[in-house]
Amino acid sequence: MSVASTGRRKVRPIAIASTPLPVPRSRIRRGFADLHSRSSAKRQPRVVPWWPVLATDIDALSVRIARDNARLNRAGTLVHVRRANGLASSDISARVPFDLVFANILLMPLQKLATPLTRIVASRGRVILSGLLNAQANAARAAYPKFKLERRIMLEGWTTLVLKRGAAVVRNGSRR
Repeated sequence: MSVASTGRRKVRPIAIASTPLPVPRSRIRRGFADLHSRSSAKRQPRVVPWWPVLATDIDALSVRIARDNARLNRAGTLVHVRRANGLASSDISARVPFDLVFANILLMPLQKLATPLTRIVASRGRVILSGLLNAQANAARAAYPKFKLERRIMLEGWTTLVLKRGAAVVRNGSRR
């Protein structure tokens, strides 16, 4: 597996590309969001070619690279790449909730985004946190208490966490 560079540090594109997708195709109805699209856009069409993907990044060069990769993978109509700073983008808010969110970003932004990211994930949806050093995995996990750890993938010093959100509780106490 190759290593992609963000310009600041090397980030492993991650083991999720070589493992089964944590959500059955039939369960993703609302779409897929990818935060930090540069390192993963080349992989997305191979992993989820049947869903619309919203890929975002704060960096304009990363957005351009992700768009080029989507086009090269013949997934340009499914992968919508936008520049966004965090989750406040109208492109994101127009598509919530998401069944699957892939966040391949640094630990501190993952921690700061935990509450707003929780709001955009559908009931029983999943978040994949990647780009974490093994020593950072527990700190990242602790920032997402409303999610159950489904899988921890460790590969060559890097960790990916697959987290599943519980069912939403409505006022009468039943679950949706």
